[in-house]
Amino acid sequence: MKQLNSIIVLLFLLSSTNAQVIIIFSHPDSAIAYSAKNSYVFKNGNEQDFLAKYQSLFAGINRFNPRAAVNYSATDNTKLSVNFIPAEVFGGQAGSFKQVQFGQQYIQLVNFMPQFDLVNPAAWAKWESAKINQELVAVNNKVAIKNLQESLLSVYFNIVSFELQQSIAKQNLLNADSVWKIAIQKNQAGILRIQDVNNTLVNKLLLQNRLSQLQYATQQQYYALKLLCDIPANDSVAVTYKPMGVLGSAITQNNLLIQQSQLQIKLAHKEYKANKLLNYPILSIIGNLAWQESSNQHFFDNSANWIPASYIGLRLNIPIPDATKISQTKLYKSNLRLAEINASHQALQQETQNRQLDIDYAKAMDNFQVAKMISSLKTDTYQKNFNLFTQDIYATDNLLVSFSDALTAQLNEQAAFINTLFQQFRIKLNNTIK
Repeated sequence: MKQLNSIIVLLFLLSSTNAQVIIIFSHPDSAIAYSAKNSYVFKNGNEQDFLAKYQSLFAGINRFNPRAAVNYSATDNTKLSVNFIPAEVFGGQAGSFKQVQFGQQYIQLVNFMPQFDLVNPAAWAKWESAKINQELVAVNNKVAIKNLQESLLSVYFNIVSFELQQSIAKQNLLNADSVWKIAIQKNQAGILRIQDVNNTLVNKLLLQNRLSQLQYATQQQYYALKLLCDIPANDSVAVTYKPMGVLGSAITQNNLLIQQSQLQIKLAHKEYKANKLLNYPILSIIGNLAWQESSNQHFFDNSANWIPASYIGLRLNIPIPDATKISQTKLYKSNLRLAEINASHQALQQETQNRQLDIDYAKAMDNFQVAKMISSLKTDTYQKNFNLFTQDIYATDNLLVSFSDALTAQLNEQAAFINTLFQQFRIKLNNTIK
């Protein structure tokens, strides 16, 4: 990976209107490194990790559920209420009453009411759930990245294979053109029928069409590569990978799916537990700090004093189960059971995938060895038949059959070879992201 700076080449071709970027991938790792910086999968994963981290942080703070309220009120008692007080209190006649107004006209009140939980079982369970969810998000992102990179490898080696097959088709097109020209000469010499000339031309046209189809298929794969790497449509991409050979590779057990399913079980269990704990009492500490100013002159009277008051205490909230809470608990219990069932299946799937990689690689190697031998034999047969054809002792139809067989064998060999490389890189990816 330290050589990726030299592997990924960005050439800026400046024109009078705009600049075009050409991105050249000379190794599969360079394409993977580019996608790591630009692909939406990585960007989404980073955002999900960031969100899960802060959800865990705030769930930890919410264990104590700290909260506070600040209230301010200003009251203008435009007409104070009248109270009747026995007149004898003021030295008046017994049995009579005197009208008295109590209070102040202008009253301002400021309240600060802090509260936090001392015992909140459901909030603690939610914190544990958030920590598990953070781990699960990280594993989910690994699975998404692994799937993206495997798709990227598939497209990358399809491009390599199609471009190498184009080289083979172009070389054989030259051979087909030579056969056609020789057939024309033989026809003019009266040795070969015009039908045979036509067949050699058909052979050439079919090969031209095959080359054209390979070129279209390559273009489609380049578009797929752009999409996987999130490369702008106006930028150009080129793959210049030169395969050197096939090396053996061992498979290391990958347990990403098992990690994922186990964390899903833990998360479902914590969610189920947290939901049940919602029915448990919550013990909170509460307080109140208040300041009151009273005046008969006006608000914010400098001659009036702000009088403080305060209290502190405990509050016990005892929730009463209802139908909604009961149904939610049943739902979380079912989710837990589904997670357990899924984990059992995921374990089997993980084991199957690991073994399948081994089988795919062995199958690709065997197929390549056979395709290589067949290609060598078919090419040799065609060459000998071509020599006989030039000596006028071999039929044109038979030559075209051996030409087609040799071409197909060469293309199959090249495709089989690239498939072995693809299987190798799949194993490398399997051993890296786990």
